[in-house]
Amino acid sequence: MLPRGFTFVEMMIAIGVISILTVMMLPMYTGYMTRSKVSEPLTLLSGLRQPMEEYYLTWNSWPNIASVGGKTTGRYTNLIESGGASNFNYEGSSKEGFYLQATMKPEDPNVGGKQVRMAYIIETRDWFCTLEGVADPIPEKYLPSSCL
Repeated sequence: MLPRGFTFVEMMIAIGVISILTVMMLPMYTGYMTRSKVSEPLTLLSGLRQPMEEYYLTWNSWPNIASVGGKTTGRYTNLIESGGASNFNYEGSSKEGFYLQATMKPEDPNVGGKQVRMAYIIETRDWFCTLEGVADPIPEKYLPSSCL
């Protein structure tokens, strides 16, 4: 009769393989989680684009976020603020515009306290994601390709 079950060596090999796979996958998993957290402020900024632009086109002044009923915080977003007139490098030249800036909550070690902007170019009425002029930018590896 053959013995049933696994030997001690077979169990140790299985545990070793699982450990190696875990060590290899953990950094990728935390990177994916961080990227998903960064998508929240970009979504909040995108939701503010239309009301901010409509206010500007109607009243010819850049509003604060409260005047358009915008959301200024989120689960991973500490603060969203409206910025005044600035010049941005847009399509190879300097263009005047305004911006909205989001700051991440400080809990995440990879992006805590970091910032990203959505800029509005007055001349072309275009919005784009940028790190230009940001004091503490979110690392590019966590941003979507549309922001690079």
